[in-house]
Amino acid sequence: MIKTTVIGNYPKVTETSGKESIRGAIHQLDSGKLSAQELEEIFRENTRRVLKEQEEAGIDLVTDGQLRWDDIVTPFAAKIEGFKINGLARFFNNNVYYRRPVVVSELQYQGPISVEAFVLAKQSARKELKAVLPGPFTFAVLSDNQFYRNEKKLIGTLAEILNQEALALEKAGATFIQFDEPALVFQKEKVSSVTEGIARARKGVRVKTALTTYFGDVDGIFEDLVKAQVDVLGLDFVSTNGNLKILTHAPIPKGLGIGCVDARNTRLEDPRAVRALIQKASALTPEVYVSPNAGLEFLPYNRVAPKMEGLVEAARGLA
Repeated sequence: MIKTTVIGNYPKVTETSGKESIRGAIHQLDSGKLSAQELEEIFRENTRRVLKEQEEAGIDLVTDGQLRWDDIVTPFAAKIEGFKINGLARFFNNNVYYRRPVVVSELQYQGPISVEAFVLAKQSARKELKAVLPGPFTFAVLSDNQFYRNEKKLIGTLAEILNQEALALEKAGATFIQFDEPALVFQKEKVSSVTEGIARARKGVRVKTALTTYFGDVDGIFEDLVKAQVDVLGLDFVSTNGNLKILTHAPIPKGLGIGCVDARNTRLEDPRAVRALIQKASALTPEVYVSPNAGLEFLPYNRVAPKMEGLVEAARGLA
C-alpha cells in the first residue's frame, strides 16, 4: 500500500484572487478592521480551500493545513494551564520564529484543544483527514522549563496531556494521528525520551498513529526509533543523505513515511527520482506514506500545488 500525504501545515499567505489570506486577516483583526466572527469565517473558508487543493492534487491522506496554528506548540501551550507565552525564539534551523512557551506552574489539561477545528475540517474533507499533534519531546524542547525538576518530568507530563488530546481526537472521528518530533534529529542521544514519551502519549489510542521527524536524519538511532509504539515512522529523505542507509535495511516491522519532496526549496523534483526512492522503501514495508519532507508553510503559495502534483505523479501506479 502506498499513500500520499502532507506533513501538516500549509502557507498562510495566498495569491489567489478574491481570497483573504490568514495573516492579512489576523492583522486586520488586530487593527480593529475585522471582527472575531469574520476572522472565523475566513479560517473556515481557507480550510475548505486547503482541503480542496490537496484533494484535487490527488493527496490520499489530507490535513486541515494547520491554518490556526502559529507554530507547532504555541496553540497547545496557550490552552494548557501552567504555561505563559514568552517572546520570540528561532524555530530550529529555519529563518522563522515562534513564541516560546514558559512552564511556570503544574501543567493541567483544560479540555480538547484541536478537536473543534478537526471536526469542522472533517465536515468538508472528502478524503481521510489526518490529525497532527506535537510530540511530547519536541514540545518540551521548544518550551522554557521553569517549574519541573528535570526535562524527563516535563516530557512525561506533556505526554499525559497529549494522550488526553489524542483520545479526544479519536472520539471525534480521527482515524490517523501524527505526533511530530523534529527535535529528535538535533538531539539523537535522547531517542529513549522520544520513544518513552510517545508510548505514554498514545496509550489507549486504538487508531493508527505515526511518529514523524524532519529537518534531518535519524542515522545511528534508527534501530532504537523503529521500536517506538506507533504504526508509522515518518522520516526526512531530503535534508541529508543519512536516512538513505535505512533503505538498505532489513524489512521494517511498521509503516514508513518517506519525506521525499523538498518543502523548503521551490525547485520541482524529478518524478522519476522520487519514484525510485518510493520503490526502494516499498521493498522494506508493505505500508508506505509519501510526503514532503516538512511542512508546506516554508514554500510560496504558488509552488505548493505543483509540489503536491509531482508527489502524486511519482507515486501513481506503484500501490
